Amino acid sequence: ASGLLILFIVFYSLVLAHKPPTANLISLAQQQTELIHISTTAGQEASQQTTKNLAINTTLTLTTSQEQLLTYLQKHGQKVTSKVLAKGISAATTQQLSNALTASNFDPVYTQIIQSQLAQYLQAINLGLKSSSGTEKQVLQVSAAVAAMLQTQANSSIQALAGP
Repeated sequence: ASGLLILFIVFYSLVLAHKPPTANLISLAQQQTELIHISTTAGQEASQQTTKNLAINTTLTLTTSQEQLLTYLQKHGQKVTSKVLAKGISAATTQQLSNALTASNFDPVYTQIIQSQLAQYLQAINLGLKSSSGTEKQVLQVSAAVAAMLQTQANSSIQALAGP
């Protein structure tokens, strides 16, 4: 009887070990939503081409990454609604960008915000990579590569806005 109990415990722990940590992935999707949201605004409101390029690239690449992440979650039984994703949108950040637009310093404020948020997003991805495997790891690796590329572009945009 105790051998059966041990077998059950081992089987149960193996099943739990392969269950994807959906809360972390949903949090990443929410971060993507915020980044897409502010970048969509920046694509419309930025005055410098460098900032517009960063905003458009961020919007397009993170929309694709988010679609991949949501597809992965859906295949693993987790449907994420737009209402859940919208919880990632920060009213404070939206207000900060609105204030920057009024003060005519939108471009530098946006690039600083996006640089900071991309760093946090990349940190969250790297944390997720430590405990992932298989397809989940592949999705996160692609997301990390995209975030790193965008972070490099954000850094270049900040330098370009600062001038020579």
